[in-house]
Amino acid sequence: MTKQIVLTQHVLDSVWPAINKEKWDSLGPELQQKMMDAIKAGTDYAAEANRKSEEELLDFFREEGIVIVEPDLDAFMTFAEDKYLNSDIAKDWDMDLYRKIKELAR
Repeated sequence: MTKQIVLTQHVLDSVWPAINKEKWDSLGPELQQKMMDAIKAGTDYAAEANRKSEEELLDFFREEGIVIVEPDLDAFMTFAEDKYLNSDIAKDWDMDLYRKIKELAR
């Protein structure tokens, strides 16, 4: 059994709604907006439920004697990014696309 859990936040549960483009276009602007509002409400609810569930799990793990580590996330991200970018994994990456995606994540 593990003795510690490190909260790196490199994996977050999420909701990924999807719809066929033809179907989406057929809805028209009013229904599209209603769908977007419903998606926002659903993702907000899911995010809050996930946060609550995680806190309950962390409390359980603490009660079981497992150490919960909350690292310096900026230092963790900088270290991990440096390791990836200076490895064979990233040698074929489209760095312009990488920078665009990274900017979107901010």
